[in-house]
Amino acid sequence: MYEESINFIETSLQLFRETIKYQYEYFKHMTTLCTGSILIIVALLEAIFREPECVWVIVISILGFFVSLIGSLAMLGVFGNYMNIAFTTFTNILQVTEQNINPIIKEMNKNLNSTTKTAKITQPITNYSFLLGVLMLLVFTFINLID
Repeated sequence: MYEESINFIETSLQLFRETIKYQYEYFKHMTTLCTGSILIIVALLEAIFREPECVWVIVISILGFFVSLIGSLAMLGVFGNYMNIAFTTFTNILQVTEQNINPIIKEMNKNLNSTTKTAKITQPITNYSFLLGVLMLLVFTFINLID
């Protein structure tokens, strides 16, 4: 039982770390895309669309990218917390005995649950607001190129 628990925790932490690494990279790229998209909108408004129609569409687009940018930054913080949890748990495993394995697992689960709640709310908001920003940018461009 003790060896199985240790192996389970070690395997879980390795998978957890790899997943977090890829998710962290994803949101790092999202921050770059959102920032770049906002800058492209500003450049388009200054250079091409001097008197644009449907300005409310571009406002929604910028807000979508801005919300996505803030959400991406928040998710980077969430994944930083995840890495902290993984490190703390790994440190505790080095000191584990048969008597203290259950408290370590309970503390890891408690920390994961609180951080996961934040991620479950922030991640979809970030992704959908980015998609909204892209969609509204396309609508704005289409409307203004037709005229």
